[in-house]
Amino acid sequence: DQLFSVYPNPAINEVYIQTTGTAVISILNSAGKTMLTKNVTGKSPIQITQLHAGIYYVKNHHTGDIQKLVVIK
Repeated sequence: DQLFSVYPNPAINEVYIQTTGTAVISILNSAGKTMLTKNVTGKSPIQITQLHAGIYYVKNHHTGDIQKLVVIK
């Protein structure tokens, strides 16, 4: 099993993605549109300053897992 966590949640300007190994991570808006995609290894910060306040979904393409992310401004 691969660890996959997103924190802090809710987030303002930056989130950390924690994985075991390497994964491709995408942040999707509530309509399913990809807002950004990044390769992560271990614990990686992702800047989310360009995202508006709202609910997003973080998808781990390696495992197919999806977690909800709340962005506040």
